[in-house]
Amino acid sequence: MSVELFQEPIRRRYYAPYFSCSYLFFLTTVWILIALPFFLSFDGTFWKKTGTYMEQPSLAFEYKTVLTAYGDNTALTYSSMPNINKLQEDTFRACTVRTRKIDDNLDGLADEFVVTITMPTKVDEKITKIDAGREPHTHMPHARPPHSPPPHRPHTQPPHTAPTHSPPTHV
Repeated sequence: MSVELFQEPIRRRYYAPYFSCSYLFFLTTVWILIALPFFLSFDGTFWKKTGTYMEQPSLAFEYKTVLTAYGDNTALTYSSMPNINKLQEDTFRACTVRTRKIDDNLDGLADEFVVTITMPTKVDEKITKIDAGREPHTHMPHARPPHSPPPHRPHTQPPHTAPTHSPPTHV
């Protein structure tokens, strides 16, 4: 048996002239490793500083409408919410409400939402001003941080209607 007492490493060096192919390959490799990432990071394509995109919101008509019609000596009210109608019993007038969704560019999102309200009046009643309001439900599909889960929003609609999307209302 023998025991190793000392070990000496062997070191080899290789030399090449400055105008050889191996030296040019060495210079090219060093330039790629150092200079190329520097230029890529500052030309604007490596890190995106800002971004602009257009998005159409998804609007839904919540079937909550309030209408007040003013005349010479009268004020007539209508609401699709029974609690408000109970408060306005003496001026309440039943109305017919029709809604229509218009999608001009056929992208599946409503570009216009038309609400037509018909209020019966007596012969001697003259309407001079109408105030109307509705409650839209607005949702921007991509308006949240990229790594957050979507918010839970229970969406309730009357049982006899299908969900609709809506921008502006015409009365």
